[in-house]
Amino acid sequence: MAKNIDYSASAVNLMNSPILGQKLCYFKKAQEIADAFQKTLEETGPYRALVKCQDDIAEVREEIKALIEEQGSYQDVEAGMYAIKQRRESITYKPELVRQYAPSKIASFVIIESVDSKALDALVKAGQITPEEARQCGEIKESFAYIVKV
Repeated sequence: MAKNIDYSASAVNLMNSPILGQKLCYFKKAQEIADAFQKTLEETGPYRALVKCQDDIAEVREEIKALIEEQGSYQDVEAGMYAIKQRRESITYKPELVRQYAPSKIASFVIIESVDSKALDALVKAGQITPEEARQCGEIKESFAYIVKV
């Protein structure tokens, strides 16, 4: 069995409130009931019929994609029915091509210098630079995530 994770080092305001502990117990019980209900539901005929229908939809969707490739796109605007292969373009600009084709004033404006974060992290792990020195080399931005699991 996997060991439970200790979030002490990154938790904000870790107080272990009894009220929150009770709410987590309720959450766990509700999750167990929902899981049991899901299992019971999966064993019923209507649920199996729904899953079969969803499988059929996925199969027909793949057949439609193949037909689009073979027969071309289809559109009935009035009925709102579409089977279309749509072209979408995105450009990944290459600095060397911008230098070659754009005016130098534009190139210097759009090409930015950056630090390889993974390489700097590797240097910290290798002991070439201290974690404190690495922190001084950048701006620290905090973000938060909520972890609720039982």
